[in-house]
Amino acid sequence: MKNLPFLSLLLSFGIIVALVNFAPDNSGPQVSSTDGAYSFLSTGHIYGAPNLWASADPSARQQVFPAASLLSFTDQIDSLGADFLMLLGDNVLYGDSDSYEALETSFLNKLELPVFSIIGNHDRLNDLDGQADKRHEELFGPLYQSFKKGSEYYILLDTGDSNSSFMAEEQLDFLRKEIAEAKEDLDVLNVFIFTHKLVWTQNNEELHNIVYWFFPNYKNGIVGDSNLGELMPDILALAEEKNIYWGSGDIKDLYPAFYYFDENQNITYFATSLNDSQDDVMFRVNISETAEVSFETISLFDGNVVPASEFGEELWTSLRD
Repeated sequence: MKNLPFLSLLLSFGIIVALVNFAPDNSGPQVSSTDGAYSFLSTGHIYGAPNLWASADPSARQQVFPAASLLSFTDQIDSLGADFLMLLGDNVLYGDSDSYEALETSFLNKLELPVFSIIGNHDRLNDLDGQADKRHEELFGPLYQSFKKGSEYYILLDTGDSNSSFMAEEQLDFLRKEIAEAKEDLDVLNVFIFTHKLVWTQNNEELHNIVYWFFPNYKNGIVGDSNLGELMPDILALAEEKNIYWGSGDIKDLYPAFYYFDENQNITYFATSLNDSQDDVMFRVNISETAEVSFETISLFDGNVVPASEFGEELWTSLRD
């Protein structure tokens, strides 16, 4: 009988260990949910020069490492004090094991901060063994997911491969649920949506004319059909109650960043792609203690910081004109 307390302690410890050992495996990144001011970084298309995939030079097509501009800036990323990094898809040129391994060893393993990512069409390209999605999930968690931090709700979506932007009904149901939860949560003031492709230009002639006038083979700003438009009424209804910020990573090689606030919709659209040039930038998104959101860009070439508005409609229309 004297040993019962000790036995109870051992049993309790065993139960705790069992609970830990058999807890659900969440291999995705984790962030603190505490309130207060914070920031995050975001960039896309980090494999670099978009012309590589179509190059006639086999050695160029075999590139497996991220953009040189990003690799040269890697040591400075943690010093920026951001809470996490959000990658906007096309992390690799091809979705093979060598490319994912190079991404992990040359870039991801050198960072201390958590890294999230949506999947891009190139992340699945030439997926000869059918394991590209699994490789992505092992590094970044589910292909579509959400998390909450402070007054912000983050939704990450999968916009398909190079031939289609069509979402399965399961993912549409997921998005419906996330929109409803964000709308009902009184603590949520800002909602961030991330899609690799600029599906927000679909059926939006104004945005399409600003961003995609130079890429005529894109239909409404995307390759292939997209059914995300089915939920635009729900997203617009959410924007009547919350501030929405929609980020993407597939603006090709015309300019490294795009930023646009649609006053009528109460949605801020932003996009960025690395082109392996001295113009490459990443966004820093700052959230204040009062949940005010501001955007700025950081040059990967010299660290120069400028307001994101400098990459707005005026700049993009001047490129077109």
